[in-house]
Amino acid sequence: MWEMNAFFRQAQVLKTKQTNVHLLVNRDFVGKQGDPNDAEIYFDEPDGSMSVAYPRFLGGKSLDHNGQVGKFDRRTELARLVRQSDDLSRALVNRTWAHFLGYGFTRPVDDMGHHNAVSHPELLERLAKQFKAHHYNMKDLFRWIVLSDAFALSSRFSLANNIDAPELGEVAYFSRYYMRPMQPEEVYQSLLVVAGKNQPTGSPLEIEQARRDWLGQFARKMDTDEGDESNLFSGNIHQSLVMMNGPLMKQATSANARSVLAKVMESKMKTLKKVEHLFLAAVARKPTKRELKLVQQMLDQTTPDQMLQDIWWALLNSNEFILDH
Repeated sequence: MWEMNAFFRQAQVLKTKQTNVHLLVNRDFVGKQGDPNDAEIYFDEPDGSMSVAYPRFLGGKSLDHNGQVGKFDRRTELARLVRQSDDLSRALVNRTWAHFLGYGFTRPVDDMGHHNAVSHPELLERLAKQFKAHHYNMKDLFRWIVLSDAFALSSRFSLANNIDAPELGEVAYFSRYYMRPMQPEEVYQSLLVVAGKNQPTGSPLEIEQARRDWLGQFARKMDTDEGDESNLFSGNIHQSLVMMNGPLMKQATSANARSVLAKVMESKMKTLKKVEHLFLAAVARKPTKRELKLVQQMLDQTTPDQMLQDIWWALLNSNEFILDH
């Protein structure tokens, strides 16, 4: 770990006059002893002794000890070594597969050592080989995964797949699609789409700040040395209010010209057909008989447009909407 850490000792983060904007620059690193030709780092061993470390990539030979950027740019060398490694394509494929299907080919997804068996080695190697041949094109990798049979499967249990239960700690066989709650980032992007704001106006900095502000409401500081954050739905009162009455939800459930709701309301379809379209857009299914009965009761008490708006709000605030299934 410390040998990898040594690659980043020439990096320095500088503040700028702009809020939340920083610069990452290179600087010479001279080590603990102040010698740029032998720029070492020291760390404590578990037994209390102290050891020295220099840049070394995944068990390879020790590299140049020089800390002067002009003579040995450590981060550039690390990037070159990472790109040359066969593990790069395998790791990226594994993580991307886990992103789309909930589980990777190893558990945990970031443990790909020889001690941890791969569940589908032939598939992983084939995807990794193609990914590398396509010059690590992420769009190609996305396309292969979302067009795969595994991604297209139903999430329903059956007698044929009832032993496929990775959520219980078992190996993932990918015989069905695994349901999971969406991450706050995914919900945010989904709400932007239904609000008709998936191509927002404003400067890149303003767009990014709006995203950070919304996601910050779902962030939880983790007790780690790095101060990591975990983005998740914890179901607390504040998060519930954000989903029910926050500015983005209000935009998503308003009848502005670009929103999904407005397009459905303005269409010439019959009212029940409009309801069906809202269900398909929000939860990827048609309403049940019981739900249609409730819709009819609502129609008897309010106007069609108000009823559509109420249904849309309820759908976007349902557990089913934030469930990837």
